[in-house]
Amino acid sequence: MKAYDIYKKAAIRAGITENDILSDSFTKKGAEFINQIANDLNIAGIDSLSDKIDCTSLQAEALCCGVAMLISLTISDSEKNSVLTDIYNAKRASALSKISSVEDVIPRP
Repeated sequence: MKAYDIYKKAAIRAGITENDILSDSFTKKGAEFINQIANDLNIAGIDSLSDKIDCTSLQAEALCCGVAMLISLTISDSEKNSVLTDIYNAKRASALSKISSVEDVIPRP
């Protein structure tokens, strides 16, 4: 799966319109957000949104929810951020269930 696909799904979940998804203000932050969550999920980072992300389906779903969580922080939607944070934490736990040591922290934007 390409990083852009993750970013686009996350942006839609965060309530960003299809037209705004391609705007410079959002795409510049997209790779940074993906790298923050990828690091938390023990997935290799990316250089740009055109890079392929090598991950399991559970990791991809958690990555999408985590990026949506960070996008909602950027647009100051605290209600949506609260819901997305809860979803991300659940997806993260599932994605990391086969790892022996997991830190319980939410990455900072």
